[in-house]
Amino acid sequence: MLLALGLDPAPVIAAAGLDPALLEDAENLLPASWLGRLLSACGSATGCPCLALRVGARAGLSSLGMVGLLMQNSPTVADALGSLIRHGHLYHPEIVPTLEITDGTAVLRYRILPADLVGSDESAECALAAGFRIMRALCGPEWLPGEILLARGIDGRAAAFRQVFGVPVRSNEEASTLVFPARWLDQPVAGADLGFQRLLERQVAHLEDMSDEPLVDQIRRSLRPLLLGEGCSAARAAGLFALHSRTLSRRLKAEGFSFQRLVDDVRYELACHLLRNASMPLARAAAALGYSEASAFTRAFRRWSGTTPKAWRIRTASALSRERDARQEPALVPRLVLRPVPARAGPSGACTVGVPVADHRIVEEAPGAPGLGRASQLCGGGMFRCQPACAQRIFPRDCP
Repeated sequence: MLLALGLDPAPVIAAAGLDPALLEDAENLLPASWLGRLLSACGSATGCPCLALRVGARAGLSSLGMVGLLMQNSPTVADALGSLIRHGHLYHPEIVPTLEITDGTAVLRYRILPADLVGSDESAECALAAGFRIMRALCGPEWLPGEILLARGIDGRAAAFRQVFGVPVRSNEEASTLVFPARWLDQPVAGADLGFQRLLERQVAHLEDMSDEPLVDQIRRSLRPLLLGEGCSAARAAGLFALHSRTLSRRLKAEGFSFQRLVDDVRYELACHLLRNASMPLARAAAALGYSEASAFTRAFRRWSGTTPKAWRIRTASALSRERDARQEPALVPRLVLRPVPARAGPSGACTVGVPVADHRIVEEAPGAPGLGRASQLCGGGMFRCQPACAQRIFPRDCP
């Protein structure tokens, strides 16, 4: 993408704190937090506010490695998305996809956890565009979502989103989301080889078994889509690891945890993620976490954090604002320092700031300040005296 925009990728990637050589091997897995940092740095370097979106639009099933192959050889689109939800963490652990079906409408959401990762908004947009490409690969080119929901504002980028997705986009929503008719979930995946699917399932299961991640962390990660989607129970969580719920309980106890404690920990993490979206009503956050009433959610949140969701949201928004202000570099204000010099022969006139042009000369420019041509435009098109070597003349804006 950087090459397509006419930039040398190496210094841009290095400026993000990454060794460019790490990206030369397509099989090299890097932390997802690096992706956000890289996308953010590249967006700043290129001045392209839709860079993350355009990167995601180049992705596809191959970017999910073995899991992508499994999806491509699943019987139906629903089976393929089920594999993404169960095993996508092998390639993108911080991206949490969930699928909900309500009244004939399917809602595929992408959340980035934790939400305060650098570049989390960019990562979510990248994942959303990649998800769009994946759905087209599974369903065929005639598939289109009915609507796109975006977690952050569009900020004048509506045309770019429409170019990628071809459908309306709503911003400042709960999460980056693809909304489409649920009938597509029953569609067979074209070209799927069910014999190959069984082989791939064993390979993906082997990748899961090879993980040196503690069981507690694996369970914690698996609870995220359960709590946000199909519902959470010890039996369902244990089934993801081919364990009986009592076996799961014993193994967690051996590591000093209980299943309910993990559920509370993950619910609190997800609650904080949802509350960071200031436009989301508390009732919607409560419903997303499985609470029938906002009051029950408020009581649980107070138990976890010692404060109410509303107070936590206000305090967090204030802290984030202070962090942004601290990180914000002072704006570069181009300036020209003008000092009086004795009047010389030549045409005279007054610039818009009211000083006689013939009586002044430019003696200093700040780093990054515009050249003389731009300076004369800023001064209403008046002319400036050049440096002493040509002080006998008044040069117009095309002064060399």
